[in-house]
Amino acid sequence: MERIFFVLNNCFLVDGSVNLLTNLETGLQTKLEPRLIEILDILVKNEGKLVSREMLISKIWNNYGGADDGLNQGISILRKALADTNKQIIETVPKKGYILHGTVTNDLNVEEERPQSEKTTKKQPVFLAIFLGGAFILIFLFLFNLGKNKISDRLEKQPDFLLKSGSTASKNWHGKNYKLAFGKDEKIILFENNVQIADSNLINYEIVIQELKDKLTSEQDANR
Repeated sequence: MERIFFVLNNCFLVDGSVNLLTNLETGLQTKLEPRLIEILDILVKNEGKLVSREMLISKIWNNYGGADDGLNQGISILRKALADTNKQIIETVPKKGYILHGTVTNDLNVEEERPQSEKTTKKQPVFLAIFLGGAFILIFLFLFNLGKNKISDRLEKQPDFLLKSGSTASKNWHGKNYKLAFGKDEKIILFENNVQIADSNLINYEIVIQELKDKLTSEQDANR
């Protein structure tokens, strides 16, 4: 049996081996009954010519009694799959049959047949989206690092009277015990439940560090 395989209007790929009609522009796939594939194949092979209802009923339904309604329904399904709402692809000739209008190829390289301007226009939104996405990521990383550096500067640049080895302050906050200390290298050391917080994570504890600094300042002011 001859394989049914063609492209209609450079848009619809019909593959009879899997009974599938694929819209090459949207990627939408429609599974069709073998009979509907055969109807479309007959219309395509007679493109621009009238194909009588009697011939379709004879070939597809073998003159079955209920074939008339089946043909009407089949044409309706094909038009829906082909987005033929205006009945311009499959034209109905009242009481006679149908005429298919369109270009038919057996070549999958239909993209090459489209105007170059159309292909370029379709590619532009993709390139634009990639460019904008990359620019957004770069801006986000720049602002994140800028904010991180500013916070780190605020945490490390303390008043001289606080930067003393052995200076400590502690408090309970949200059910956890925090202790702030200054080491010999004049770096902030923060403990959470007696576990030291890594330097890289100090920016996440800015609020509690500031409160402990204020507490330590008050204590040192009181002791002067």
